[in-house]
This record gives sequence, C-alpha cells and structure tokens, in this order.
Amino acid sequence: MRGVTGTPQAYYAETALTLTGEGGDFAGGAVRLAVHLTELSLPRA
Repeated sequence: MRGVTGTPQAYYAETALTLTGEGGDFAGGAVRLAVHLTELSLPRA
C-alpha cells in the first residue's frame, strides 16, 4: 500500500499516539487535537 509521506504524517493502520510536553511535563491546561479524515474510493465500472 502506498501513502502520503512528510508533514502532516498520514497513517493507514491503527497507530498509537503519544503526546509529550516540549521542554517539560504537562502541568495544566487542555490538549486539543484536530483529526481530519478524507476517504477516497475508486469509481464503479
């Protein structure tokens, strides 16, 4: 299977996601994620 490479990263299978604090630990606040999905299919013959 071929896929997109580079940034943003594209995954084609179930993949674990790990969030880490840059420069230290998470001390408070909120983490917001945006997930975008595009599903393509081949046209019917």
